[in-house]
Amino acid sequence: NLLAEVQKGEMVYKRACGTCHGIGVAGAPKIGDKASWTVINEKGLDILLHSVVNGLNGMPPKGLCMNCSEEEIKQAIEYILVKSGLNLE
Repeated sequence: NLLAEVQKGEMVYKRACGTCHGIGVAGAPKIGDKASWTVINEKGLDILLHSVVNGLNGMPPKGLCMNCSEEEIKQAIEYILVKSGLNLE
C-alpha cells in the first residue's frame, strides 16, 4: 500500500532527511521543489536509492540515517517525491 509506505517515509524524513532537504543545505534539493525532484526521479527509484545509500555530492552515505534500512530510505524517498508533487502510482 503506497499510502502506508509514504506515511512510514514521513517519519524517516522528519528524523533524518528534513535537516538538509527542508531548507536546501549544501545544495540539497528542497522538498516541494517539483522541478528538481522531477529531474531526479527520472533516473529511477533504484538509482536514486543507490545514490542515497552510498552518498552523493555533499550528502554522506545514508544521509543522516546510518541506522536506517534500505527499505526505510526508499520510503523516505517516496515521501519526498510525493510531497514534491510527483505521482508515484
